[in-house]
Amino acid sequence: MTVHFSRYTGKRGRSSAQPCPAHGNDMHNADLYESASQLQRRDAEEALDELVPRMSWGVGEWVCDQGSGDGYVTERMLAARLPRDFAQIVGMDKSVEMVRYAAQHHQSDERINFVQQDVEDAATVGPRWRGRFSKVFSFMCWHWVQDQSRVSNTTFEMLAPGGEFGLVCLARSPIYDMFRDMSRSAKWSKYMQDVHNFISPYHDSDRPDIAITKYLDGAGLQVIFCSCREKTYTYKSLDALRESITAVNPFLSRIPAEQREEYIGDCMRKVHELRLIHNNNNDKDDGVSHTYSQLVVHARKPWL
Repeated sequence: MTVHFSRYTGKRGRSSAQPCPAHGNDMHNADLYESASQLQRRDAEEALDELVPRMSWGVGEWVCDQGSGDGYVTERMLAARLPRDFAQIVGMDKSVEMVRYAAQHHQSDERINFVQQDVEDAATVGPRWRGRFSKVFSFMCWHWVQDQSRVSNTTFEMLAPGGEFGLVCLARSPIYDMFRDMSRSAKWSKYMQDVHNFISPYHDSDRPDIAITKYLDGAGLQVIFCSCREKTYTYKSLDALRESITAVNPFLSRIPAEQREEYIGDCMRKVHELRLIHNNNNDKDDGVSHTYSQLVVHARKPWL
């Protein structure tokens, strides 16, 4: 059985994109997230392979990973691609549990540190971090941030003059359409009243690339390139997709424990009801594929 998410058409219920990671929201189960985040790792790795060679590198780089989550990407992918003489990598995440997990499992190099910071909070940029970083990266975090102007300004302030910024985040996803429909359900609406806070600010945009460029320009960053592109990922089965949706669902921790299986079951049924997936071969289970829209950005803070 091959299952495909429909290609994005700009219409509600007919787009497709990946479920999102546990950066910047109410999800704190680091063990579950690490076990079901292969898609996020793949996209981070591909973005790094594209962005790192474009950047200018020197001795003693200070690097920030905004929304570092469980720390896997920070240690295994980002650190591995930096010049060996980098000074520090600082992984920032708003979840205390994620930061604790990252420090326990992905801090093999004393130059890698994880701190609890909310990149959407302007107070993040105090004397400690203002102008500190020569490079700032963010992998699958910014789509959780509703105030894109604020996070753009925060990033500008964190960068040293001439510092560079690399970003990959979701633009549009049918999972957001599922969340919206679930939030209208009499059974689950009381747990999802703030659903708008968990939908990418670019999900309903016709030109996400233009929209994010305006925020970055407004903050004073020079956008070197900005691309909105379609990506496809194949899960091994519907069960694997279910695991991923469970791992990144921002509302699950609010649901009473005894109802969580029912809630995830309803999420999967909603995916079918909205025709976000379809079965091409009922006789063979050979994967669950979906296509989604993704933003990739390279920007720079001007020299003084």
